[in-house]
Amino acid sequence: MEQSVAITYLTRTQVAEHYPISPHTLAKLASTGKGPRYYKPTDKCLYRPEDIEAWIEASVVLPKAEPLTPARPIDQPRPIGNRGRARPPVVHKPSGRRLKSLPPTPDSWLLHKDRD
Repeated sequence: MEQSVAITYLTRTQVAEHYPISPHTLAKLASTGKGPRYYKPTDKCLYRPEDIEAWIEASVVLPKAEPLTPARPIDQPRPIGNRGRARPPVVHKPSGRRLKSLPPTPDSWLLHKDRD
């Protein structure tokens, strides 16, 4: 007598309930040809748990054997000046507010509204 083994298929929502991956991420990965293998007999994508686990296992990242070295030796002082740092915002002197754009030029119509 033969025993039939029932294969369990999961929808994207069910995959998200069992594994740390969202349905949206699964959809994006499927559209780019990445991600776990899936089946699409109807309008829903179906995943087998062993395919998901094999995909997770295949994406292992091994740590490097050598430690990372700092970009600058610890005993070397930091450079002086503002090179590489954000500049402070330009402040308009009379009102004390920040400028959102450049001030108008001297012959701008904004300064001479009463010329009409």
